[in-house]
Amino acid sequence: MRLGAAVVLSFACLLAEQPSAAAEDPLIAALARHAEAFGSKARLLIAQETLLQRSYGYPAHRHLAIGAAAEQMRASYQVHEIISEYSIGPLKGAAPGQLVEARAISTRDGVAVLSTEAARRRLAADLAAGEERARKKTLEELTAMGLADVATDYGTILLAFTPTGLADLALSPVGSAWIGTEKAAVYTWTQERSGGALEFRGRKVARRPMKGRIWLRLTDGMPLRITAGMSHDEGAHALRDDASIDFTMSAAGCVVPASVAHRHWVDGKMLTENLYTYAPFHRFATDTRIDFGAPITPR
Repeated sequence: MRLGAAVVLSFACLLAEQPSAAAEDPLIAALARHAEAFGSKARLLIAQETLLQRSYGYPAHRHLAIGAAAEQMRASYQVHEIISEYSIGPLKGAAPGQLVEARAISTRDGVAVLSTEAARRRLAADLAAGEERARKKTLEELTAMGLADVATDYGTILLAFTPTGLADLALSPVGSAWIGTEKAAVYTWTQERSGGALEFRGRKVARRPMKGRIWLRLTDGMPLRITAGMSHDEGAHALRDDASIDFTMSAAGCVVPASVAHRHWVDGKMLTENLYTYAPFHRFATDTRIDFGAPITPR
């Protein structure tokens, strides 16, 4: 059973006119500052992204297969590795501060698609144009390469926790836990009004509100991990997507994603797993001849 779809997240980094009630918590206030720093600095950075996708499903049959034809119907298990040059930038024509992921594929399953230099030039051009078309083209390329249930923009989920984003979230403390060697306060979060995931299934587009948990380092409120999930019914089938995003501090002085694990479930069975990992982020090379704004200044 395969109900193919692309999941794209949508968040904006805007300044709140008034602080949300959640920001009265010092850890949440620190989280909002980390989210704002990410929104202002991450667009100046680039990293190499590795996507490892494992997917499982059955081939589509247009008719009822019986006898020998039925015996030939076997489950398929596919593994793909995609390496891309990756950055974050504004989307042309979108709300001010709305940032999206941009990537230029350099390698598919060990076969070169573009040289690293050519991939970076393409990435720079896409970021400068800020075109939705370039974003859709990347999704189409991944689908054409055989990937199923592609999920993007989980790397920008921190933008949901800016001062404005917090006004649309319900947060509740639920205790503490360890993330590696770091002690963290744990909160649940639920989207109440805006933002969320856009799900593209054929010609149908739907917005799905999300909920999850966030782990904040007790010493300074730095986000260490965010989980996000959504579920709905599609005909007679129950669909669910969940993701876990781990963060690290970059050399630019802002938190950036270190890894993303996304899983797509149908009727309680996991059909697709997308594992994204990121090499250390660094400044976009000046030889791209693209102006990405003012230099990074530490806070």
